[in-house]
Amino acid sequence: MIEGDDDAAAAEHGPRRVTRARLIERRLARSRHRFIAVTVVVALAVGAAVSWFGLMQGRHHGRLANGVSVCGLDIGGLRPLEAQQRLDEWIARRGLLTVLLKMPGGAVELPLERLGISLDTLGTVAAAMRSGRIQLLGMGLWAGDGDPVDPVVRVRPDTYVEGLIVVRDRVEVAPEDATLRLADGEVVVVPAKDGIAVDDIALERALLDALTRGRRYAGPVPTRVVTPQVTTADAEARRAVAATYLRRPLVLRLSERRVRLQPAVLATLLSLKRGASAGDETITFDNDRTRELVHRIFGEDERAPVAAEVAIKNGSAVITQSKEGVAIDFERLVADMDAVAAEGGLRAVHVQLKTVYPSPTTDELLEMGLAALGSEFTTYYSPQNEARAGNIARAAELVDGTIVRAGRVFSLNETLGPRTQNRGFDAAPVIVDGVLRQGVGGGICQYATTLFNAAFFAGLPIVERHPHTFAIEHYPLGRDAAVSWGAADLRFRNDTGGPLMIRSYTGEGALTVVILGATDRSVSYSTGKPRNVRRPGTTRAAPRVVEDGDLAGGVVKWEKGADGYSITVVRTVRSGGRVLFRDRFVSTYAPKDWVKRVGARTR
Repeated sequence: MIEGDDDAAAAEHGPRRVTRARLIERRLARSRHRFIAVTVVVALAVGAAVSWFGLMQGRHHGRLANGVSVCGLDIGGLRPLEAQQRLDEWIARRGLLTVLLKMPGGAVELPLERLGISLDTLGTVAAAMRSGRIQLLGMGLWAGDGDPVDPVVRVRPDTYVEGLIVVRDRVEVAPEDATLRLADGEVVVVPAKDGIAVDDIALERALLDALTRGRRYAGPVPTRVVTPQVTTADAEARRAVAATYLRRPLVLRLSERRVRLQPAVLATLLSLKRGASAGDETITFDNDRTRELVHRIFGEDERAPVAAEVAIKNGSAVITQSKEGVAIDFERLVADMDAVAAEGGLRAVHVQLKTVYPSPTTDELLEMGLAALGSEFTTYYSPQNEARAGNIARAAELVDGTIVRAGRVFSLNETLGPRTQNRGFDAAPVIVDGVLRQGVGGGICQYATTLFNAAFFAGLPIVERHPHTFAIEHYPLGRDAAVSWGAADLRFRNDTGGPLMIRSYTGEGALTVVILGATDRSVSYSTGKPRNVRRPGTTRAAPRVVEDGDLAGGVVKWEKGADGYSITVVRTVRSGGRVLFRDRFVSTYAPKDWVKRVGARTR
């Protein structure tokens, strides 16, 4: 290449190269400016977002997110305690803690707690607090408006099954097995009949569905058909065997006495064996009808045993003398009757007697050391209220004579069982939803209170005790006890090392419960002053009005309001001069509204 040509080329391209470099520099500078500007804008936006997010977290800290509701009840923006209080008031106002079950003979109102069903407001509010939040590093951070939340409902299966006993008594009809009878010398079949049973699963589903929708269940009790164990076809298949049983009279002999049972009578005593255990012996006289007839014929030859008792006389325990009894050996008798009736030949059966031993015997009670008086307590009631007095007497009867072995825990609910009319309890006032209403078993809490105080002064450890909803002035201050079948119970432990016996006496408006056995303990106690006193929410001028179906139309009854408060009783139990233990019984009573009950029953 010629040197002059190189110079010319350099002169030609030099300015162009300088211009391009400057352009690149300018472009880089503009990029840097844009980057800085964008960075600043982004930083400002992020800072604003973080500030806003922090502001929102602070504003919603400890509060439910907006938009949260339970069954249509808005609780958004409230603090958990406020939300729980509003929810409790809403539940009470809508009567969700009771159900109205429509059954044959009329509707029955039951508290849900008796069926082991509860609406957990604390758990519901906890679930509501999670709505509209995200979990980050163990913290629930607000993330926006929340959603509706279903109420948390809990079911105690055992209590539900036990509580249904009251419903079953009103609804269920037992199936009737097919039977055989004699008509004009011929064996005929009496057809079987289906029964009716409560559909536990369907009822529970209906109750829970109503609760989750915020409604009080008021409807029928679902039922299902129960088929008999011995069908009409089963009875038809056994007619030929029955004809053999009934072809001739059967003679019963006891000493010199003879009783001839004619085929027509034998036919009324026959029953068909049920289930796979019947085997080939499908017909039998082993039933309550035969037992009743035999006892009616030979009852004068029987003598009931006399159990030993511990009676209280002049403040001392006296053990009575037990006596053996004599009874017909029924199991052997019906086995002989079945064998003789199924075979030919002489149809005669000898009735055998057996000795029946009393329980407990005098020696057993003496060995138990039950001649010592542990403690006793008495409360009083009005005999004019016959239903309530009857319930107290029935409770006393069921518990009377109960022996609590060493180390065992006594349960009043387990001992009394369900409070139903067919078990001897009657309708009397009970507290339901803060108001006195008629309920089967009213008055049982007086027995519970009396028993609690007897155990209290015997120095026994109290395992479970619940105060009443309201303070009841005629009970010892802070020493009452409320019980409810399937829910609240009264339980105490026998830690004395020996057995104890509970005796109960009623009469002339007094209930006395005595605990027998050597406890060798002394009890002292102190009762604190009422605290946290709260006034009722209503007054006589502005009472809570309740329509009462137990009162005739136009009749008005008043329930006086009372303050609510908390009180503590401290007990010290000593033995041999040393302190065995101290315990505290804290009772919190709700304020009792002034209630105006207006009769709603049509005449």
